[in-house]
Amino acid sequence: MTNAAVHGEGQATQHALHTYGHDAVASGATHAKGQQHPIKLYLVVWGWLFVLSTCSYLIDFFGSMATSGGR
Repeated sequence: MTNAAVHGEGQATQHALHTYGHDAVASGATHAKGQQHPIKLYLVVWGWLFVLSTCSYLIDFFGSMATSGGR
């Protein structure tokens, strides 16, 4: 392979990477804006997880109380 051919391929690869980088930045900016979730959703999900976890604990606790004769 000649030096000119290697240089030409290198420029084509570099141009493709450069174009990809711009596309990634542009789409990343769009996704970052579109993926912002309100804090309310976050708190509601954690609240339900807490409630379900508490219920699971209480079921285990009262289940063990019933099998141990209430002791």
